[in-house]
Amino acid sequence: MSTGIVTTAFGSRKYLEMALDLAMSVRSVSSQPFSVVTNRIGSKFFERYHENFDQILVDAALDDSANLNLFTLAKLASIRNSPYQCTIFLDSDVIVRSDPLQLFELCNEDGFVVMGRQYESQTIGELRHHGVLVREILEDLGICSYVHCFLCCFVFSRNGGLRILKAMEEGLKKHNALDIFCGNGINDELLLGLVGDKCDLSYFPLEKPNQAQDFSFRWDDPCVFIHSAPMRNIELLKTVRQVIRTRHRFEAPKLPAIFWLNELLKRRAEINGWSRRQFMATQRLIQELFPG
Repeated sequence: MSTGIVTTAFGSRKYLEMALDLAMSVRSVSSQPFSVVTNRIGSKFFERYHENFDQILVDAALDDSANLNLFTLAKLASIRNSPYQCTIFLDSDVIVRSDPLQLFELCNEDGFVVMGRQYESQTIGELRHHGVLVREILEDLGICSYVHCFLCCFVFSRNGGLRILKAMEEGLKKHNALDIFCGNGINDELLLGLVGDKCDLSYFPLEKPNQAQDFSFRWDDPCVFIHSAPMRNIELLKTVRQVIRTRHRFEAPKLPAIFWLNELLKRRAEINGWSRRQFMATQRLIQELFPG
């Protein structure tokens, strides 16, 4: 059975560079093939660094920049276009720390494995997902359960992927009215949450492979990958160092923008309530420690 890792990236230059950083981090720790799903413009960028990819897969549906559901469609494109019989999907803003080979063991020939847990409408309480009160959605749409998940990483077989793909495509048409709650189109995690009860989902074990989702994360924890979720400053610095070392190792040091130096730092500042002065001081420190 063929196995491999897939990500999707298109649009803004930062997403393309993040996907390249992810690809190089995979190459540094694993022999697993790595493919990227992108649009026609993105493929021109990735072709310049083709040695980092097993395949560069173009999906024309990602060219429609006016589509409010574009990032949801990106997840669907990654499932639809995966060339492997069993696939690990990773968001482009992920850095792999150790060989993710063990994640394939979680998935059987019909599986679709996510990080998350399923709630019934009677027990969901005041759970909010992406700022949306889930209980109100379930009541308005007459749905009995909800899958609260993180889709920065999931594992799927070809059969399981096709099953989830069909359910999510049908859900995208059926629940488009959810824009009332979401404003800018239903995102991938909310969509899967609504159709999850029809999908016979499996779940990651209690010890998540992505421990950066937790504020208690430590760089030395035995986690497989780091997502650009909130992390302590020391983890941010070490992640930046890994990105830059990997770029030098694979001779891509001149990429102009480094997401981990800019966008992630802004996210940290927002979460921690930093003042502009604190943000600028931290940015200067990082740039001095890790000059481009």
